[in-house]
Amino acid sequence: MTKIYHKFSIRLLVAVLVFVTLALLSFEIVSSGLVAYASDNNVKFDNTSIFDDLYGSKDEHGNEFDLGNYPKDKDGELRFYTFVEYGYSYYANLDKNYALYAYLYNPQQLDFSTYLDSNVVRMATAFAKNSEGEYVASDYDDFNIVCVSRTTGDYVNLFYKFKILDPEKKLLALAQKYESENGCRRYDIAGVYLKTDKGDVTLDKNIGRSFKCSGYMATYGENANNPSTFVCKVDVLETLDLKVYQTSYLTGVSSAGAYHHNNVSSVYFAIPQRVFDKYGSLWEIYAQWYECKTAPILVTSNQDFYQKALSNNHYETIANSEGGTSLLYDKSVDYLLWYGRHIDSVAGSSNILHYDWAYNLRPFSMTSGNMFIQRFANSYSNVLPFVFYSPSYTDSGAFNVINKQTVAGDVTSSSIRDYIQNYASSNYVSWHTSRNLPSEL
Repeated sequence: MTKIYHKFSIRLLVAVLVFVTLALLSFEIVSSGLVAYASDNNVKFDNTSIFDDLYGSKDEHGNEFDLGNYPKDKDGELRFYTFVEYGYSYYANLDKNYALYAYLYNPQQLDFSTYLDSNVVRMATAFAKNSEGEYVASDYDDFNIVCVSRTTGDYVNLFYKFKILDPEKKLLALAQKYESENGCRRYDIAGVYLKTDKGDVTLDKNIGRSFKCSGYMATYGENANNPSTFVCKVDVLETLDLKVYQTSYLTGVSSAGAYHHNNVSSVYFAIPQRVFDKYGSLWEIYAQWYECKTAPILVTSNQDFYQKALSNNHYETIANSEGGTSLLYDKSVDYLLWYGRHIDSVAGSSNILHYDWAYNLRPFSMTSGNMFIQRFANSYSNVLPFVFYSPSYTDSGAFNVINKQTVAGDVTSSSIRDYIQNYASSNYVSWHTSRNLPSEL
């Protein structure tokens, strides 16, 4: 059985979503087309068919919906079709059906993920007056969107109907506040970020629209018997598509101690000079990143063992039962790994070894004569998500460190970057979160 080697635990920091949003600038104002809806305040708009919504509707330019204008196209670009504010009531306590929806035309018929936290829309969450006295979006936030309907059959996935989730009613409160001051409700959308079910395609799509809604749909006004007075107009906002590049840096040491490194991942991009000439300086960058902590990752300087461990990548060890006791030991894996060994032996009476962490270690205890023998770990892993190769130490190893040459225990930033980019749930994430990081410049 091969001698155990040390654990490598890595925290991943990945910038995955960057929007650059400019101050509001109206290029044109056109009537925003409404989708068809029932004049019944008991109708849940989530449950209506997307084709029923589309036929009889108009796009944001006022054109009647014609399916012939929306062909399937394997090279086509995802396009925004329209936005709907549904069920806004004159009475604040009657907002049970209030919701916001976005319709997207998807010519490539990509199969977008339906998981709750997969897709987001970035919308304004605050407005402030600029130097010209005009209201502009002063803050943005991400809101999850969920697919409530999509086309099927011959037109599968050609159109998507997404509901914008706002559990804290931030957008509703903002719309009500804006209406009290300006006579209309306002929703600014910067863009959407979508993932496919397979996770191999993601789309960061600019929308750049400001919707201003006034009046009420039928049955939602002050008098439920009055016809609809609802009107929605759209201002086109200027947005930029920027090429984002990734970079990373791996430290040689870490405050966590031996065998630990800090890998810092970041992104950089360029903004055309014309933007600065037109708008002045860039004052804030708003990014979203994900942080994951994996199961332990092995680092070894033994090439033969590296190939052996790599062949067991993602293999889940099977508990072995001997003597009626279930043991974390798999006979098909001919090695064990441990980290942090502690000896609690007493000469002549006990031989006890315990570990902070172990992989494929058989925990046991027994008494042999007057000697008590025990082996166990504080925590176990039944899978290794990955293994990195690091070259061996040499006689000049210390000089290699000083000269910043690669020595045993080092893993290149490019190797970690490739691992991060190919990271998936099958890599056994034990912890996951996302955060929005506004950075003032």
